[in-house]
Amino acid sequence: MESNNDLKGLACDATKYPELFEYLPWGSFMLEHTKHIINASVIENRNTFVEQLGITQRVKPCNMPEYIRKEFEELKRVDHMELYLQEDDMYVLVSSLYPRDRIEYDYKEHRWCPHDPIYAKSALTFIKLVPMRKNK
Repeated sequence: MESNNDLKGLACDATKYPELFEYLPWGSFMLEHTKHIINASVIENRNTFVEQLGITQRVKPCNMPEYIRKEFEELKRVDHMELYLQEDDMYVLVSSLYPRDRIEYDYKEHRWCPHDPIYAKSALTFIKLVPMRKNK
């Protein structure tokens, strides 16, 4: 793993999977200017996220099915939303937010699971797996 001082360029390019992250706001962060937010462990967590969950593609917000949108909307607060597909046709929903108001209880109540941070070192990341439906 690179040290924090070695991180340069776009955040997406520091991962093993730049094609998944290049069009996200996170992927366009310049690492030289965001070392206080993104460190080497966040980059490694992104790689592990893809590998352990079998992520095959990112889903753009404009292609998000309505039933997936409702999964996000049932939460009191959502931030830094991301959506991916697994190789076994499961959606992987991601929300990373900065802790306040004990919001993690709302996530757990709606069956979201905590995950190692993939947005920023001080942000909480939650994920939820939802099966793909034939009729969206």
